[in-house]
Amino acid sequence: MIAFSLSLPTLLVAAVAQAELSFETKPRKTLEKSINWGQCSPELEESNGANVTIQCACLAVPLDYTNHSNKATIDLELLRVPALRGPNKGSILLNFGGPGGDGRHSLANTSTQYSVASNYVHDLIAFDPRGTVNTLRTSCMNNEENSVFTAKYPMFSNVSDVQLSHHWVGSEILANACYKNMSNFGHLIGTGTTARDLMSVVDALGEDGLLRFWGISYGTVLGATVAAMFPDRMDKLVLDAVVNAHEYYNGYEFEYLTKADAALSGFFEGCIGNASNCALANGNATAAQLENQFYEYLWNIKVNPWLFNGNASIDYVTLKDYMLEAIYAPESWPATAIALDGLYKGNATALIKASIGTSMSEEGTPNAMFAIRCSDKRVEEKSRNHLFQISREKYTLSNIAGDTDGFQEMACAHWRMPSKELYEGDLFHVTTKNPVLFIGNTYDPVTPVESARNMSAAFYGSVTLEHFGYGHSSFAQQSACTFRAIRAYFNEGQLPPVNSTCIPDVTLFSGLGIDHVIAIVDKSE
Repeated sequence: MIAFSLSLPTLLVAAVAQAELSFETKPRKTLEKSINWGQCSPELEESNGANVTIQCACLAVPLDYTNHSNKATIDLELLRVPALRGPNKGSILLNFGGPGGDGRHSLANTSTQYSVASNYVHDLIAFDPRGTVNTLRTSCMNNEENSVFTAKYPMFSNVSDVQLSHHWVGSEILANACYKNMSNFGHLIGTGTTARDLMSVVDALGEDGLLRFWGISYGTVLGATVAAMFPDRMDKLVLDAVVNAHEYYNGYEFEYLTKADAALSGFFEGCIGNASNCALANGNATAAQLENQFYEYLWNIKVNPWLFNGNASIDYVTLKDYMLEAIYAPESWPATAIALDGLYKGNATALIKASIGTSMSEEGTPNAMFAIRCSDKRVEEKSRNHLFQISREKYTLSNIAGDTDGFQEMACAHWRMPSKELYEGDLFHVTTKNPVLFIGNTYDPVTPVESARNMSAAFYGSVTLEHFGYGHSSFAQQSACTFRAIRAYFNEGQLPPVNSTCIPDVTLFSGLGIDHVIAIVDKSE
């Protein structure tokens, strides 16, 4: 593994020419001092999976925080789930990851687990970050162009011996398309600017002026950044499924591959451990044998893809994309086993149906991940040969995930819209008003507990809670212990002891889920 310089050397404002704006803005004088909550759209109400009260609002914030002569503003679209119990202990702002993920739909659809873990006494608030949905929406290609492009340039760089070269060309095409359509605002969607949006929401809420924040995955990069920029204004921060922000900003991100293969192994081990609920379990087959069977099949269809029902290609990209989605969510593993069992027998119906179901939803924003990540990224070496070598080194670190982000790294090498506000503060030595709680899954396929520990080392007084589970984030395989730790932190400011570990109450392939853990947690109160 390559050693990186992890210093994130005060806030650097890059000089970027201000192009004429083609999106809707408001004069800065209209900035609200408060938030007026009202009804949400029918679309958001339909995604209210918890069937709780949801409220929506818009908040005008500066388009460009670094240019005080520019009075233009944009609207942040917010959604709130009011506290279900009293007394109200203040608002918690959430970011669910990406970069490029929405905020409002995610909160409306998943608020139950966050309400339970925060003991029902906090308002939960999320907004769609810059670059997503209607907030300076990333617009590199239209839907038809994007579909053609993604078919021609699949994300996996190890599809063939020539795929790296195709990626180099394709990533430049994407970067050029983004620049053509976004050059007037592409430098205003970075993480540093979104961190200021968070604090604008805090100011408008008119509570105690402190940020309570819950970040998942990329949301932990945002959380670490806002904490480093405004350390004296931090109340409680839970950062779960932690991304190594040092690598995110300054490196090529190797650490995320640390546990990817172990996560896949956990799928097969869980299958054998709960064989009655796993379609792949047969006879005396071991977990290792099931895993070998999967890889043999994957390598075979890499060179021998086949056609299902005359219109569906079953190939390396299809299967690998499906399995990478699957290992994020252990609750889906019984269905994943059924799909694989059918595939091995020549029936791809379940896999194709599931693959369609996990594709980008309507509220998603194609290419937002590239736009935000690349505007944040600072690496010195961007040559073709160097990036090819980086990709090949990643192949050696993970069979299942080592070839997933070569295209993204190359897109960033071609990117021409660096964030106007790049955080270059010292993330090695941050002392926040209150200590941060980091949570890391032992076998998280993309944000292993090692990243949580590395980030915790940069924040004085913080603690890492190891959640001994699988899937992406501690909520992927839930634990009453982890829920209680989050409750104690948000409500009493009590951190778990150093080196604490929580064990999931939902075992793999058990068919149990969030309701099981909620019952345990609420019964103990």
